[in-house]
Amino acid sequence: MAMVRVRFGRPEGAEQVQAAIGAQLSKGLAEAVIQRVKARVNHPAADTLQAVGVNQHAADIRGTRGGPGIIRPVRAKALRFEVGGAIVFAKKVNGAGLLPLIVAEGSRLSQRDAVDITQKIQL
Repeated sequence: MAMVRVRFGRPEGAEQVQAAIGAQLSKGLAEAVIQRVKARVNHPAADTLQAVGVNQHAADIRGTRGGPGIIRPVRAKALRFEVGGAIVFAKKVNGAGLLPLIVAEGSRLSQRDAVDITQKIQL
């Protein structure tokens, strides 16, 4: 019995296809993080978040609000909150914004989320 072996070279444009798939996956993961943040926070700042695809390795999450900044009281002379069981008053505090929540929700993404996003990718 004779055997014929055929070798195919690398298809043309394979790098571009791989890059396009990677970029869509990165953006899809960023959109999944945004959906998780919106589910946890009912705040106008969460509604302004957008996933912006950068390249095949990264996507940015951008928003017009919710960044770090100083929080001051509006209707009172001081802010009141609890730290370690003790009540604390302050005239202003440095707020972290949504970044810690975005990072936490991003770390909770699972392999299943990536598979779901990959199935939705269209070239």
